[in-house]
Amino acid sequence: MIDTCTSFSDFKRKEVINVCDGARLGTPCDIEFNQGTGIISSIIVPGHAKLLGILKSSEEIVIPYSKIIKIGEDVILVEITF
Repeated sequence: MIDTCTSFSDFKRKEVINVCDGARLGTPCDIEFNQGTGIISSIIVPGHAKLLGILKSSEEIVIPYSKIIKIGEDVILVEITF
């Protein structure tokens, strides 16, 4: 599933796309790890912008790692429903 992505800075440049509806969710702003294993448990994407795209929502989208379908060169494909 994972390509040659070697660092978080590489990872956060990738656009997250939901394959269920084709929505662009943004780019990862954070990653959650399992403290015991060091394995990624989820990625976090900022919430949708409010007020003409200037102010950000305080809600973040937490995407479990199990919902990631493919991590490609430029995008991360996920399958989530809201």
